[in-house]
Amino acid sequence: CKARKIKCTGEQPVCRACQRSDNACIWPANTQVRIDRANTRIQELESALQESRRQNERLSSENGNTTTADVTNVGQGNVSPAGSMPLLGQPGSTHASPSDARSNTIDATIWSQVGIGEDGSITYNGPTSRFHAGSLTGNGPSPSTTQAPPGSAQDVEIKSSQVERLRSQYDLLDTVWIPLARSKSMTAFGITNEMGWQILDMYWTWLHPLHNCIYRPVFLMDMALNGTYYSDFLLMAIFALASRHLSRQEGDSVDSNMGERFFTRAKMLLMDELDNPKPRIPTIQGLLILGGRQCAIGKSSQGWLFTGMAIRMMVDIGIHLNANRIAELERLTPSEIETRKRLYNSAFIWDKTLSLALGRPPSLTGSPYGPDEIFDHYDDDRDWRPSDIDITNSSYNPTPMYNTATFCAFCQLHVITTDMMLLLFDRGHSENIYPEIDHVSNRLIAWYNELPTSLKIDEGMTQCPPPHIASLNFLYHALHILLLRPLLHSPHTSIRNSSLQTCVNHSKRIHAIHDLYTKSFPHRLMTYQVSYCVYTAATVDVLDMRRSEAGVRIDAARRLGMAVRTLQEEAKHTPGSGRSLDTIRRQLTVWEVSAPRDTSQQEPCGGSAANRAGDAQPLGLNRAEEPRASPHPVASDVGNGGPQANNEGASGFLSRYQSPFSFGMLDTGAGFHPDSFPWDMTEIFGNSQVYGAPEQTDQVFQ
Repeated sequence: CKARKIKCTGEQPVCRACQRSDNACIWPANTQVRIDRANTRIQELESALQESRRQNERLSSENGNTTTADVTNVGQGNVSPAGSMPLLGQPGSTHASPSDARSNTIDATIWSQVGIGEDGSITYNGPTSRFHAGSLTGNGPSPSTTQAPPGSAQDVEIKSSQVERLRSQYDLLDTVWIPLARSKSMTAFGITNEMGWQILDMYWTWLHPLHNCIYRPVFLMDMALNGTYYSDFLLMAIFALASRHLSRQEGDSVDSNMGERFFTRAKMLLMDELDNPKPRIPTIQGLLILGGRQCAIGKSSQGWLFTGMAIRMMVDIGIHLNANRIAELERLTPSEIETRKRLYNSAFIWDKTLSLALGRPPSLTGSPYGPDEIFDHYDDDRDWRPSDIDITNSSYNPTPMYNTATFCAFCQLHVITTDMMLLLFDRGHSENIYPEIDHVSNRLIAWYNELPTSLKIDEGMTQCPPPHIASLNFLYHALHILLLRPLLHSPHTSIRNSSLQTCVNHSKRIHAIHDLYTKSFPHRLMTYQVSYCVYTAATVDVLDMRRSEAGVRIDAARRLGMAVRTLQEEAKHTPGSGRSLDTIRRQLTVWEVSAPRDTSQQEPCGGSAANRAGDAQPLGLNRAEEPRASPHPVASDVGNGGPQANNEGASGFLSRYQSPFSFGMLDTGAGFHPDSFPWDMTEIFGNSQVYGAPEQTDQVFQ
């Protein structure tokens, strides 16, 4: 019987998908049952909306709000549900924050994208969709008129209640949930429990604070209870990423394929996840993690696609909409709301990291949450204390983690990053772009001035703060360089010189932070973003080496040598950074005439500022030119006489720092052997003739 889904023998069949995954096969109820359930669900929602309407009318009358008359003119079935959902913010807030304004802007369209399916489930389809029967609220009042006013007693009470529930859950983390989660056997994944938790500790300490795509308390609780926010796919994604950073003592050199084994297992589990009717949050989190891993090992196309899948899944289940407004519709707990907030903001951060590195426009250009809407700051006070002595200097003193504070600072910074990238990609290279660049630069400076002292790296520090805090400072200085790169080719001498000097200053700060970083942490734990920032500084060092002053050139060459040596070392652990070495080599083989040229001659690829910004991308946008043959000595000839002999200081420097410029047989993974190109050091250090740049073709992505 097809209607009852029962065989003639009385047996209930099992679908093929459930047979493959060994899951219990549950057939959906027939159409009439689904309609009855949907009607019941709709009646419940209408009752909740009606009660919300009465509460907001009372609240409006108490506050003398003039919107009461508008609310009473609306039919019972067309009242916005947002009134029954609290606007979450920092506890104790007494005024509207900038994030409230952003959220209210999004609220103008949020309810046109929310509907109820025939089975009573929430769907997210806009007004152009073939599945969109109509706005959930019709012509009801906007959510902003039916919410508790920010700073009101009701608003503060709701926020305090949410924060208290998050705190109670956090208090149980070390005493209840972690011990229970540790009882979970890892043998099914081919490793011992000790090794599994060692990898997890590596992830929580070094990698998780950079993006925070997983809400740790909820993950560990559901790992212990096998709940909704845990999956084997997510665990395998974590293992695949973190196991790459294991030391020799921890088995990385003994079994170099450990990460690949976990990645293969994760891909198999992903196929099962894709069979689900709706995406699950652990699936999205795992895809973001795999996207980062694949980019780090040089497979940027895979990383880009994994990230794109995660973003599509987020939109499919409504994570791009403010969870505070849909909390009652989805029946979300405070922990689930916090999970959604962190997940979206994490994707927002990673989207900018990847877009910068690949030189592509960002996919997520706005966020429904402000940084002040992240509630759980209890991990800020935890000590950042790596458990393995061989990882850090034995004298490293534990320091406050400031995990969530750094996460919120990244969110704020990448709002500016988004505007910067859209400016460079949309406006291109135009002479009137300078005011916009200056405005964005001032925003960056204002952001840094407002940054808490605990998140800044100042001169004189003897110990590097945790890597995620260092990454925040690296990125700040790198963004200044990327923003000013179009001005380095300005036809106006004053703008060109001042921009170069500013870039050089930020490059020096990146090198200073990196020196502090390497005193505390090994290269194998350097992240994709840190190496990108070091590379960005190196591109400025290349330009600085073209100055006429010998002292400036030598200092720039010293910085460049250290950067190249760093990228060489890091390429052993993060192969994706190797292609940046190719880009640096190409830049060193192409020289421009020192005198200012016409703007049209300065633009190698059609005059786009976005293309020049793309020169700073380590994974692509490489020039396809062939360098002009040079009769002058290459790097291997330095110190053997020749034209360099007239500059003893430069010759002595090169003899000391020749190794950073010798790539040997390093395989950078880009299909390009660095030593096949000449390095004309006379043009760097000599006072002889300056050569123009060879004719260049369009850039290609390899």
